Amino acid sequence: MKLVLDSSAGGAGERPSEMRGLFDTGFTLGHWVEQNWVNLVVLIVIPVILLLVSYMVFMRQDITL
Repeated sequence: MKLVLDSSAGGAGERPSEMRGLFDTGFTLGHWVEQNWVNLVVLIVIPVILLLVSYMVFMRQDITL
């Protein structure tokens, strides 16, 4: 495991350079977003695309009573 110097205001010593999950308290939310922004984009974009496609398919159906 590679260690880097923690230069934050309240930080003392060193912190690991790799994040070990969302609840790793050695990192801020900004660090987490910086490392995982692609995952967030995918989690937002894929459902939107699927909803739009399903809506288009629904609207093309012949709905008769």
